[in-house]
Amino acid sequence: MAAPNPKGIRRFTVQKTYQFTRPLSASADDAWAVLSSLDTVSDWLPVVTTARVDASGDQPIRYCDLANGFSIEERITEVDAERRVLGYTIYKGLPADSYKGIFAIVTRDDGASEVRWTIDVEAAPEVVAQFDGMLSELAPSGLQGLDAAAAQRAAA
Repeated sequence: MAAPNPKGIRRFTVQKTYQFTRPLSASADDAWAVLSSLDTVSDWLPVVTTARVDASGDQPIRYCDLANGFSIEERITEVDAERRVLGYTIYKGLPADSYKGIFAIVTRDDGASEVRWTIDVEAAPEVVAQFDGMLSELAPSGLQGLDAAAAQRAAA
């Protein structure tokens, strides 16, 4: 798919979907409580050092400082407590044309809970290759952190 760049020259981009899943040791309710506390993402996602939320508009904006010294801005597009779904778009701070993420906390048929993280990226092929490496490390550690924070909440 072609997308215009700032100079108006059309370039080739690719779309890729990443999916990550982790069983949770805590309940779905405890995991949702951690996930939906928008300003505490730095407590469980290791790459985020600080986060603050501006909820004054129609959709909350989350500002995150990252461990590598960069910052990103996210628009929270969905917070559905009944379905335990959190959607967001990173619109500033990444070299992607589009980055959309969805977290879902689900209770499986066996009664156990798991978290599912789906990320859709559209970017130049070389940028998508960078996301391949980055997300292969970031997502598992983030989901592990979410699980640990939910278990800690349950134990409190």
